[in-house]
Amino acid sequence: MGKKRKELERRKKERRERNQMLSTHHIIPTSRGGTDSPSNLKTVCVLKHRAWHALFSNMLPEEAIELIRKEWM
Repeated sequence: MGKKRKELERRKKERRERNQMLSTHHIIPTSRGGTDSPSNLKTVCVLKHRAWHALFSNMLPEEAIELIRKEWM
């Protein structure tokens, strides 16, 4: 296997592993009064968790939905 091919395969493997890593997401952010109670926590993959915060910062789910409706639809 060539050097480039090995590097490509290594990167694919890293992406698969990252997709399998889990993170805990607060549905209502603690900065907005959310708690660490199980009803306010959701287990999600790390990449989805990062994407949520990159797109929506500390918005409530309802606020994110409204933003999507207003700006993207």
